[in-house]
Amino acid sequence: IAILPDRKRDSLIEWLLRHPDRELIKVVSTDLWEPYRQAIKIALPDAQQVADRFHVMKQLNDRLTQARRSLQKKADPESYAILKGSRWLLVKARHELSAEEESKLQLILTTCPQLRDMYLLKEEFRTICDKVQKREQAARFLQVWIYKVKATNNKCLLKFVNTLNNWWHEFLNYFIQRVTQGFVEGINNAIRATIRRAFGFRNFDIFRLQILAQYGGT
Repeated sequence: IAILPDRKRDSLIEWLLRHPDRELIKVVSTDLWEPYRQAIKIALPDAQQVADRFHVMKQLNDRLTQARRSLQKKADPESYAILKGSRWLLVKARHELSAEEESKLQLILTTCPQLRDMYLLKEEFRTICDKVQKREQAARFLQVWIYKVKATNNKCLLKFVNTLNNWWHEFLNYFIQRVTQGFVEGINNAIRATIRRAFGFRNFDIFRLQILAQYGGT
């Protein structure tokens, strides 16, 4: 575990170039932050870079939420009441819904057919991520999925497609070894809890030492 003072490209490059095991690094998982991609290409040119599946899915969920908010603002009072507060029902994996949640979801999707189309495409994308095991197969499924999105002409989904295309090769690399940032996100959640207990940290060095002492690292 290492903690850098910022997310700048050059800071990460400098740290990676000094890493004692740099030559042994074969796969790197990152979120969709462009400076990370640039830093990996420069400091670890032979490593396979993977766009984290859960950050990609978050982008899609955010677009669904954006569309839901827009539709909610234009809705009549009855539809507004049904759509209000429905974010978690819409972004949660469908197979994880309880019977009561599924019933509420059905009401939402019946009330708003446009949102229903987006939701079904979202779940189809999740299924591809869950079930497909090979990079080439994933590319074919995702290309068909993109074709379906373009047919809807939905502006929110089209923005996600732009993001997906921008990270196309890195995201397809996920389907090779299915590497994710689950460990990192777990550490991040633990760090947030530490920050809350401390009522925030005003000094970076003290913050860094506290985290390393608690969770280990260099």
